[in-house]
Amino acid sequence: MGAERLDNGSLTLRVSTAASNYDFRTYATNKSGEISQLLNNKTNFDPRTRPWYKAAVAAGKPTWSQIYPNTAGITAYLGASMPFYDKQGKLQGVLLTNINLSTIGKFLQSLKIGETGQVFIV
Repeated sequence: MGAERLDNGSLTLRVSTAASNYDFRTYATNKSGEISQLLNNKTNFDPRTRPWYKAAVAAGKPTWSQIYPNTAGITAYLGASMPFYDKQGKLQGVLLTNINLSTIGKFLQSLKIGETGQVFIV
């Protein structure tokens, strides 16, 4: 499962499960965050191969992934992911939220910095 705030401000949800044979479904949401429309369905996508999934499983707790390209290779993301487990401690999946690096770039470009000012990203 994943969520992403797009450049236009809309929120998308992405879901891929064994039950859907790892189809990677992207949904638009309404203002309340509820699914409103199927936007895309990519077949045979196994999220367990993605960097954000592997990072969360290896850490066993919430973690940041390394920067990675999206599945279409259009942009790069930084993912905050978290594994979730059933009552017996068996891994059920990973929750993900992405930060689109283009969003950070746009924010940095919008800053008004004086001649002697500097910006640091920590």
